[in-house]
Amino acid sequence: MHKCDVVLLPYDPKIYACGTSGIFVEAICAGKMVLVKDKSWLAYELKRFKLDQLIVDWENPYFFSYLNTLLDDSTIKKRLEKMRKAYLNFHSVESFAKTLKVILDQL
Repeated sequence: MHKCDVVLLPYDPKIYACGTSGIFVEAICAGKMVLVKDKSWLAYELKRFKLDQLIVDWENPYFFSYLNTLLDDSTIKKRLEKMRKAYLNFHSVESFAKTLKVILDQL
């Protein structure tokens, strides 16, 4: 994954409407651009970080031209970096330990 620039995730929105993807999380944490289908949890996550442009129409005949414009977009790069930092913080050992402590304290 570290050698790629873009991760293509054309997951079925029906299956991933509410489900996560380990590859999606890994790609975001690695600072990679991910392209997904609309109406999926993955799309919802991208929208949270104003990365709607990464929700793509896979049938578009100009898909690869569009991809090239995305790769050169500095705003997208900044938003991806913000998302990466948020994901690294949330998916950290410290965050897991804190959440686990809250649960155990309630027992």
